Amino acid sequence: MERIKHDGVLVVGAGLAGLSAALAVAPRKALVLTGAPVNQGCSSAWAQGGMAAALSDDDAPALHAADTIAAGAGLVDAAMAAILAEEGPEAVRRLAQLGAPFDRDDQGQFATSLEAAHSRSRVARVKGDQAGRAIMDAVIRTALSAPHIQIRSGARLRGLLKDAEGRVRGVLAEEDGRLVEITAAATILATGGIGGLYAVTTTPP
Repeated sequence: MERIKHDGVLVVGAGLAGLSAALAVAPRKALVLTGAPVNQGCSSAWAQGGMAAALSDDDAPALHAADTIAAGAGLVDAAMAAILAEEGPEAVRRLAQLGAPFDRDDQGQFATSLEAAHSRSRVARVKGDQAGRAIMDAVIRTALSAPHIQIRSGARLRGLLKDAEGRVRGVLAEEDGRLVEITAAATILATGGIGGLYAVTTTPP
C-alpha cells in the first residue's frame, strides 16, 4: 500500500466547496482528491439560479437572514442563517474578482433579481441562469493555476484514518484499484450528496 504524508491540508472533493476551501488555506499546501476529473461529477456547475446576497443599498444582511428564517418555517438555524447572510456579499465580490461574470447594471453594480421569499432584489445572476457553470469555471481556473494546490483525480474515498483518540488524521483512498493511505494535519470533507438524505431533492444521484 502506498503511504503519503501530506504537509498541508487534505481536501476530499473538487466541487465549489472543495476548491474554495483549497484556495482559502493558502499559503499552506492543499491536496485535493476527486473521483472524477475536475468539473465533472459535481453538481455545483449545474446550479441554474444565482447567489443571494445583500448587495444593494436598500438591503442588509440582517434582512436577508430574517427572510431566510421566515421561509424556513421553523427549520432554519438562526445563527447559521446570520453567518450566511453576513458573509454572502463578500463571497459574491470574491467570486467576481476570480472572474465569475455576474450580470451588471448600467452603473457597473451587480444586477440583482427578486425571487422566492426574498423581500429585496438580491439574487446575483450570470446571463440569466448560468451562474453555477460560470462560477465553477472561474474557481477551477484559479485553483488550477494556484501554486499551493495539487489535484489528484481518480481518487475515491474508502475510509477515514483516525488516531487512538478518534481524531481524523487522513484518509484511505483508492486509485486505479490500489489503496493509498494519505495523512495530513487537517482533512476537509467536501463530498456533496447531502440532498440524498431527503425524500425530495433536486440534487442529482
